[in-house]
Amino acid sequence: MRQLKSKYFKDIWNYIEWAFISFTITTIVLFFFKSEYTRRLVEKVQANPYARMSFDYVALWTDTESVFLALVIFLATTKFLRILKFNKHISIVTKSMAISKGPLLSYSVCFVVALLGFATFGNITFGSSAYMFSTFPRSIVNSFEMILGKGTNYDELESINRFLGPFFFFTYFLVTTLILMNFFVAILNDSFTDAREILEAESTGENMSDFIEEYAKDKLKEISDELRAMIGGRETNNAASDDKRKKNKNWERDFFLY
Repeated sequence: MRQLKSKYFKDIWNYIEWAFISFTITTIVLFFFKSEYTRRLVEKVQANPYARMSFDYVALWTDTESVFLALVIFLATTKFLRILKFNKHISIVTKSMAISKGPLLSYSVCFVVALLGFATFGNITFGSSAYMFSTFPRSIVNSFEMILGKGTNYDELESINRFLGPFFFFTYFLVTTLILMNFFVAILNDSFTDAREILEAESTGENMSDFIEEYAKDKLKEISDELRAMIGGRETNNAASDDKRKKNKNWERDFFLY
């Protein structure tokens, strides 16, 4: 941080690193806090088994610890992608995300505006009769779930309003699925193409994974050659020992015959 100064805060991996360290420390603190609280509670129960004790806080701290532990595992898995950045395919994916950052930001604004517009329309029109649009937050969640194919109930909307129900349903899927989703795929497709061309232009002709593979093969070959040499040396020594043993036996036989 001292060397990079302001450039340090421009790399998202540094934020992930700080979040990973913070969540790890929090998990450790919660573990010891939960253990100490549980130990004291057990001592109270042993001292007075008939007293009323509540383990609700133990369950609360356990659930909180599990949440932070899940975040630590998630960030550790995410950091694993950085280790694999030498791979060609991983590099293309990360480069595509970096190139599409600007267009995706503009697209996100349009997507949020469209989603809020349909959620507001559904809440005002069907909120008094349909549970899925009864409140504005629930209307937002249901509108987002409709994109994923969940939360759609065409018959209920049509029964509430024979004209506005089908109009809302088909207009929503026309805008979100046929237009917005295709824009999203097009942005990623263009970014992927540009990233592949850039990486091919910057490529030195040698992939790091290929280098590691060749290095591993060379090392394994050296180890196998050393093992063969050791086995061959042992066989040579055994053969020499047998010859020497035979010569000794022949010498002893000639000595006694003499």
